[in-house]
Amino acid sequence: MGWGGLRFQTVIRIAAAVCRQRQTVACWLVLSLLSVRPLGAMESESPAVLPAAPSVEALLIEGSAPPLIDGDISDAIWSRAQRVELSYQFEPQALVKPTERTEAWILYDRNRLYVAFHAYDSQPQNVSVTTMARDAPLRNDDAVRVLLDPRHTRREGYLFSLNPGGSRMDALIPADRQQDAVQKWNMLWRGKSRRVADGWTAEFEIPFRGLQYDSADSSWAFDLVRNLRRNGESMRWAAVPQGSRAIELGYAGELTGLQGLSQGRGLDVQLYGMATATRDWIAGDTTVKGKPSGTLYYKFTPLLTGLVTANTDFSDKPLDTRQVNTTRFSLFEPETREFFLEDADAFEFGSFGTGSAANGRPFFSRNIGLVRGRVVNLDVGAKLSGDIGGVRVGALTVRTGANEQIPAQTLSVVRMSTDVLDESRIGAIFTSGDPTGLSRNEVAGVDFRYRRSDFLPGKRLDAVLFAERSFSNVYSDDNAYGFTVDYPNEPWQATLRAYQIGEDFRPALGFVNRPGVRLYEGELASIRRLRNSVMRSVDVRAFEQRYTGLDNRLQSRNDRLSTLIETRTNGEISAGIDNYVEVLSEPFPLAGTLIVPAGRHEYLRGYAGFVTSTTRPLSLSLKVTCCEFFDGHSTEVETGLGYRPGPRFNLEFKHKLQPIHLPSGTTSIHIESLNTTLNFSPDMRLVSELQYDNVSNRFSGSLRYLWDIRPATELLVAISESSLLTGMVPHGSYQSQGTVFSLRLGHRLQL
Repeated sequence: MGWGGLRFQTVIRIAAAVCRQRQTVACWLVLSLLSVRPLGAMESESPAVLPAAPSVEALLIEGSAPPLIDGDISDAIWSRAQRVELSYQFEPQALVKPTERTEAWILYDRNRLYVAFHAYDSQPQNVSVTTMARDAPLRNDDAVRVLLDPRHTRREGYLFSLNPGGSRMDALIPADRQQDAVQKWNMLWRGKSRRVADGWTAEFEIPFRGLQYDSADSSWAFDLVRNLRRNGESMRWAAVPQGSRAIELGYAGELTGLQGLSQGRGLDVQLYGMATATRDWIAGDTTVKGKPSGTLYYKFTPLLTGLVTANTDFSDKPLDTRQVNTTRFSLFEPETREFFLEDADAFEFGSFGTGSAANGRPFFSRNIGLVRGRVVNLDVGAKLSGDIGGVRVGALTVRTGANEQIPAQTLSVVRMSTDVLDESRIGAIFTSGDPTGLSRNEVAGVDFRYRRSDFLPGKRLDAVLFAERSFSNVYSDDNAYGFTVDYPNEPWQATLRAYQIGEDFRPALGFVNRPGVRLYEGELASIRRLRNSVMRSVDVRAFEQRYTGLDNRLQSRNDRLSTLIETRTNGEISAGIDNYVEVLSEPFPLAGTLIVPAGRHEYLRGYAGFVTSTTRPLSLSLKVTCCEFFDGHSTEVETGLGYRPGPRFNLEFKHKLQPIHLPSGTTSIHIESLNTTLNFSPDMRLVSELQYDNVSNRFSGSLRYLWDIRPATELLVAISESSLLTGMVPHGSYQSQGTVFSLRLGHRLQL
């Protein structure tokens, strides 16, 4: 046995000794995970030393006619640029040569960056195109992407993507790897694609005025990505280790030669004209209103953007995903409004995710303009984001409107951070104001993000530490603090998290749904990539989460062992088992009709499910979770149907059924949603959303017609409906609570 084998066996023996002392399910699950030896036909780990990051010089074409952005890359000017090739896979196997060739060219003039792709394909008839909608996530499609990090942060940047059907998507890449790309961010840019005999081609035109960059730096961190969906393959220009995110910037190459860039006068004015007609069917009244709104953007420097907004409009916001709460804590609803998402990276603090991981956020923009579920007008606001002398700044102050229950409020947040230790960052945040007007509230916090890309050869380590304090005239001043250590590599991944939220820690502009707790959380994963198999990868995880009170008495515990298998056809098979412990100091209501009594509840729930390939016209999903639930039982069945016969029409139906049987009674939860998109062209679409749950008996529907008349001009026509729906057809009743018709025309002036 070699030295590596001896070390592995030593780890097993130590883990076994610890588990004998600490009799928890998760401990034995981790031991089982460590004992799993690599399956046959698996790829070896990525090489310890990555190939050097590539570099390419963009060709300056000032004085020459720029390429016509129509998807046709036969323009002679492209042939003058240096050709680069995407040489490395990162999915399903890192650093393996791609199965299909991809070439790209980069040009620029004073105002714009131009990128062209030729995505060769030996099976052009099998290119996956399921949508042509603007800002579609493109998870199901072949696509090419441009990743830009103009400030060399190696953390955050910009993403631009095109599929063969002409669907354009742009997004912000956040520094926190727990966060997804912010797709609601939008910039004025152009992109076209077309199918050709040997694959497909794409052209990007990206204006510099929409980006933040250091004008003294002639090089940017830069990468190119292509997804080949039929075999689940993703390839890049720069090499990245196995397990890296698709939007990873830490290993990007260099785009050089960028000199004399211009952002024009740096002044943009976004204007909207809005008319609404609201019908109250109960009172029999119809109200018609008109409202202008506008936002002025100004580039103080290429690295710093300021804006002033008035009567900000959120009518293009999609419906919130319908949820029924089966816990004793309030649910987290992610932000969906473009105004707050367009520079969300400047306000990132700590390492807070979504769901239960959001507990303790000092700033959550959804609290602005939405108070206890009611919409509050944003009368006027100002924002500043970017870099000042090497300090990353995000500052926001708004004045919200008053209504019969909530007085007008001034709400503010300031976030600052700066780079230290090469790859790390230290920062602070301050918030002021209470959207409800019920208290005077401030929060101050500091955080430190540590990153080391060479922690071990070819392996990375991330860590985040944070501390916060809230100040209130209603609650006592109190603290929150914690840390996260993340080893995001393959074949082994590990995460350790611990934090404390004080009993009186109340960030009025943040999110806390469980104060007075200490959290201890750990996860260990083994991810194995297979070749010559119907399975692409096997992901086995052990997870433990503990909540205690500040007196260290157990409140909740969750031990989980799970596995996720990805298939060669882009499907998934999942299974797992959870052991829950809930110690309730008092009863709590569940689903509106049931009562869970106080006391200790320990129960075991398992789940299994599958998702068929979403690249095919018809996809199905099923997940069944069973059986124990508190001191009763419940079987939860989640089903989904996706129908994508082509890029012009998409349909997605989801249904969740959860019958619950407790000593206090029986109930059954139903949640349904139906979303459809009809794409007339990449710039024109009709989107429908329908949702219903039988706990609130609320039905909500939205029909939106969106047309990008020109890159800077858009039209929105929307009808939304909210109602109470009780009983079953034909004996049920439908009571409309209001119908709203909206018409909005917007135009962006660039001066």
